[in-house]
Amino acid sequence: MLFRSGTRTPASDEQRAAIDKAIEFIEHEDYSSASRDLVNFLREHPLSEIADDGWFWLGEARYLDRAFLESLQIFQTLLEYFPGSGHAPMARLRMGMNHFELKQFPKAREHLTDLILDQPADDIKARAQAVIERMNEAGV
Repeated sequence: MLFRSGTRTPASDEQRAAIDKAIEFIEHEDYSSASRDLVNFLREHPLSEIADDGWFWLGEARYLDRAFLESLQIFQTLLEYFPGSGHAPMARLRMGMNHFELKQFPKAREHLTDLILDQPADDIKARAQAVIERMNEAGV
């Protein structure tokens, strides 16, 4: 398990640089390196105040690498342990998108509809609505 409960600790410059490096790997489509580095970061710094960033970017790397079930589980962990994270809306969107990619259409629709109903950010709503429209067009 990569998460332990306890008091969150301030993030060091080294920790922030580790997250930035992983994001660079993602931007260069090197998802396996990003995933490896983020898992290491979370193992070494599970209580860091930026641990939610690590979980988010790990979920994103796995999603972009088409490891949808793993990505779904990572985003679930993020939301369970860091429900107030600034990444929560996008994590919820990715959960719906993961369900869509896994052909779990009722779950995808449920997640995306809930997100649309209580998400104030228009860009997140629009992306969720676009996935729902794809399901409607496909008749699923």
